[in-house]
Amino acid sequence: MSTARVGYNKVISLATELFVRKGYSDTSIADIASACGIRKSSLYHYITSKEDLAEKVLAHQCDIFKKDIFAIAYDEQLSEAERLNALLDKLVEFYSASQNGCLMGNWATEITDSNPQLAQYIRDFFSAWVDAFAVVFKPKFNGQSVQVAEDCVQRFQGALMLKRVFDNSAVLERAVADIKNLLG
Repeated sequence: MSTARVGYNKVISLATELFVRKGYSDTSIADIASACGIRKSSLYHYITSKEDLAEKVLAHQCDIFKKDIFAIAYDEQLSEAERLNALLDKLVEFYSASQNGCLMGNWATEITDSNPQLAQYIRDFFSAWVDAFAVVFKPKFNGQSVQVAEDCVQRFQGALMLKRVFDNSAVLERAVADIKNLLG
């Protein structure tokens, strides 16, 4: 194994891929070090523990979504329908890069009860997603916008899961079309 240092962003990226594919419990520090092409001891230049790495991965994912995806919902230069379409298109683009689903969705059932600190990142992520949809839906659904937003996040997450289980992207395509039609 090489002792060469890899960049922090590469460590986060490779750890994310492994965590999405294998889950939190089944991904070891040795797995991550191997994926990075470094020794375990070199990995500790970036992290203090597996939980620390998981927290950094979750924070990074939340940051990407808030800045690059959920922010679309707040762009008042676009109509609600344009914001919803752009938001959904960006979500599909993001998740099309992985055959393994959503890190937050995958971990939601795995660690929510066992690790409150990591679970808070997952709650914050899904709250931000619901909030983004609710902002777009508020003019049409007013008092029901949060419920409609929650239903849409559920629909999208369920479609991601079924896409993975059945290896069929049509499931996600139908879900996205149904959500887009809410403002159509």
